[in-house]
Parts: sequence; structure tokens; C-alpha cells
Amino acid sequence: MDRKRKNFSVASETTYRCRFASWLFLGWTCILAVLLPAPPALATHEPATEKQAAFQLVLERCYLCHYLDRADFKFAPSLKGIYAREGRALSNGKPINDQTLTEIISEGTPNMPGFKYALNPQQMQLILKFLKEGWASEVPMLRNAR
Repeated sequence: MDRKRKNFSVASETTYRCRFASWLFLGWTCILAVLLPAPPALATHEPATEKQAAFQLVLERCYLCHYLDRADFKFAPSLKGIYAREGRALSNGKPINDQTLTEIISEGTPNMPGFKYALNPQQMQLILKFLKEGWASEVPMLRNAR
């Protein structure tokens, strides 16, 4: 009987030590996690270049309805080469320039929503620069489209 009690106490003491060590480790881990500063975040949501920022805006606001890479009609007229079109006039007869395109982006048309509350003036100018400079031809996703 003494032998069983002795074995039981040794096993119990070993179990107690293991549990104590695991709780001690867990406690120190939690303390260090609270006290040590977190590493700085590496991901940013800001585009690296002006072209990338412009493409992101055009992708979010224009590409749903307008093609950028071909002259086909999607849900709205294509924006491909809008500044180089013959006749240089919009469907409403107004000339194609920064002022009229800004007005259309801002106020909209009967078939297009206005973005004056969704885009600030700098973003609108960035979209116009994207269209004027022909940056759509430099985007790999669009360059390989049919």
C-alpha cells in the first residue's frame, strides 16, 4: 500500500510541476505580448505612383460602364482616346476638353451619375490626366484584352 501511495504522490507532483511550468510560460508570454510594441505595419493602402492612383480611381469609378482599352460600347461610350477623337465633340455637342469632362464627371448626365460628392477635385484631375495621357495602354490587364 505504501508503494502505491508513493507512486501516486510522485506522479501527482510531476503533473503539478508540468502544469505550473506551462502556466508560468503562458503567463510570461502574455506579459511580453502586452509590453512589447507591435512591429510597424508594412502594408499601405496608398498607391505607389500617380499612374497607379489614377488607374485605381478609373477602375473603381469608370470601368464598370466605360471601356478604356477599346472603342466598343459597353454600357456607356468608350473612353479610349477620348482626347484624340475626330470632331472633338461629345454626344451633347460640347467640345472635348478638361472643363467639359470635369463638368460631366462632377454633374453627370441623364445616363451617368455625378461624382461631385464622391470625388474631390484632385481625383477628378487625376482621372482626366489618366485619359489624356493614354495611361490605359500601359496597364498590363488592359493591354492584353481583346
